[in-house]
Amino acid sequence: MKCRHLLVIVILLGVFTKVSLAQNLIPDPGFEIWNNTVGQPPNTLSPLTHWYNANGTADHHHQLNSPGSNLTSLTNCPTGNGQTDCGVPYAGQAVLGCWKGNGTDGTREWGGTQLTEPMVAGGCYKVSFWVQSKKDNPNFLMETNQWGLFFSKSQLPSFSPDVVNYNPYASQFLAAQPVVTGTDWQYFEYNYVANDAYQYVFVGYQGNVSNSIYTAWSNDPMIGFYAWFDEISVVRINPQLTLTNDVSICPGDSVLLYASSNFPVLWENGVATTDSFFAKPQQTTTYYVHTLDSTACTMRDSVVVTILQPEQRIYAGFLCENSSSLLLDPAAGTGSWSGTGITNTATGVFDPQASGVGIFQISFTSAMDCTGDFVMEVEVKTAPAVDFNADVTEGCPPVGVHFICNNGPGADFAWDFGTGVFDTS
Repeated sequence: MKCRHLLVIVILLGVFTKVSLAQNLIPDPGFEIWNNTVGQPPNTLSPLTHWYNANGTADHHHQLNSPGSNLTSLTNCPTGNGQTDCGVPYAGQAVLGCWKGNGTDGTREWGGTQLTEPMVAGGCYKVSFWVQSKKDNPNFLMETNQWGLFFSKSQLPSFSPDVVNYNPYASQFLAAQPVVTGTDWQYFEYNYVANDAYQYVFVGYQGNVSNSIYTAWSNDPMIGFYAWFDEISVVRINPQLTLTNDVSICPGDSVLLYASSNFPVLWENGVATTDSFFAKPQQTTTYYVHTLDSTACTMRDSVVVTILQPEQRIYAGFLCENSSSLLLDPAAGTGSWSGTGITNTATGVFDPQASGVGIFQISFTSAMDCTGDFVMEVEVKTAPAVDFNADVTEGCPPVGVHFICNNGPGADFAWDFGTGVFDTS
């Protein structure tokens, strides 16, 4: 048994191993796996192994394609002049180029790919991508928002992406709200809860034109917006959270509360972001913790730290104010007694004559552990008045005397005539 007032440490060994996030469901996130040829309309993504044209003719730009093609080469020339082949990929050697023509029915170019495994309905995902505007000539700006991803159960859209109302499909796409401006790559990341077992994803311009925010130097339907995509990522978030079991501690003790997750965690009682901390509650307290993965997919759990209270007991004996001193509980063990009527704090001697009449709460504090503590209720009653008389008070032996109890009906009594025999009649 542990000594009293030592720190209580609770650690579940072997269960707090950090685990990494699941793999990216995009088989070729950077458009790098290709056959070293140049795709030609209408199959402009034919050189790619995993990507295809889901709508229109999205473009595969690669640094190894011969310079001179504004839609296939990728040249390290100055950006900011509106050339769609000028620039450097965010990573690797290739990018996906997608067009959105002017107007509400302007062509949308979508590149599509099959996920490495179907999404799980109700599953949480971290979706991210890098995008760069390629119509970035400050004298002829063509910049817009709503570049993003569309999730599908079919390999090709079941509708016309160029003219459809996207409101009914709001649960299937993620579109960047900030306008992609300037010449820098911009990163977008979202938490997404799949509402179906989607197997494909389309990359390009998403959403309704009426909701878009854009700058267009001309309304000519022959021109439009153009963007590069790189490093597409769809990763399932599978939060794991393991924490200390509910625990009971003695008053004044501390306990180490520990939470383990494949994400950072935050204890909600104001403690900084940390896996563990020492708690020293003054009363039974519930401590909550949650993972910092996302607002949609976070896990939340709790630990209850119970402050042990002394056991409540009632002394079963009958004590009167003139009763002799006695030990309340000889089996209590080593500890300290306190309370009215206790005359020996080490052994628990209780003297009714010292306490007087009343109900008293006598405390025992174990020297070993608070689980041995208890509070005993002891009642000391007023000694009953003895009222009796005899029919004769004198006479020659042998004399017969009749004693009469006058305490009334219901009184319990015993006659003691000094012979060692008691009579209750």
